[in-house]
Amino acid sequence: MDILEPTRIYCLKMECGKLDYLPLIDIAVDGLGSIYCLSSNVVIKRDAVGSVSTKWGRYGEGEGELGFPSGIAVDADLNVYVVEWGTNRVQKFDSEGAFLTSWGCMGSGEGEFSYPYGIMADGKSNIYVVDTCNFRVQKFNSFGNFIAKWGSRGYEDGNFMCPSAIAVHDEGDIYVVDVDANNVTRFDAQYNFVLRWGARGDEDGNFNSPCGIAVDSVGHVYVLDTGNHRLQEFDSCGNFLGKWGYYGSGEGEFLHPCGIAIGRDDKIYIADTENCRVQVFEPLD
Repeated sequence: MDILEPTRIYCLKMECGKLDYLPLIDIAVDGLGSIYCLSSNVVIKRDAVGSVSTKWGRYGEGEGELGFPSGIAVDADLNVYVVEWGTNRVQKFDSEGAFLTSWGCMGSGEGEFSYPYGIMADGKSNIYVVDTCNFRVQKFNSFGNFIAKWGSRGYEDGNFMCPSAIAVHDEGDIYVVDVDANNVTRFDAQYNFVLRWGARGDEDGNFNSPCGIAVDSVGHVYVLDTGNHRLQEFDSCGNFLGKWGYYGSGEGEFLHPCGIAIGRDDKIYIADTENCRVQVFEPLD
């Protein structure tokens, strides 16, 4: 299948005070269209057209400080969650960056983490954390109370080798991408294994160190194929629908993209990591 050419809406450069250009780690979009960009111990909030409205964070382990953050999410109430692999915790902020609460520490028990990488909020403000080096996903309510966990180390169905990101559809399906196994696993709303697809490679439907995943309103799954510098689109059964992106810094090109979010009207926001920018696209027809 030919590479598709979606419509790019705009491109944002990541400037932050004395720091010229910051590599992006992850991105989230709230229901009002605000964009939250996570980069180098800083959260930068931008309005729908890219203007900076506020920013917060600095390196550290105190409240409101960020210790090597790895993922960001926004819930239905506009609360912002940042997961940190350096401190093995989740911090919760309001939409302007005021600290609200935190949970987590190093360990393998419920509510403990080992170098967590990805985070996601569903439509009911439940929080899913990709607990990478514990080879599992943990689910919490918005106050950090533990709800469920699943997964262990292995290549068997329902297990992980190095889970890196998670997406949840409104109907309850859960998708986890594995950066080491180079695949996507789908679970139902009760965390039961449904199916898996992908292997290492650059062919359609295969991946090279995928780091991001998102689901749109109709259930299409978008996977950031980071090492192949592209985005691939699938239906909910893992059937390949399309792809776009090449290595480069031009429009529609990527350099190790790591974060993806779906916004209003199913617009696609991509953290084009080493190009230090966000690219925004209309969904494919």
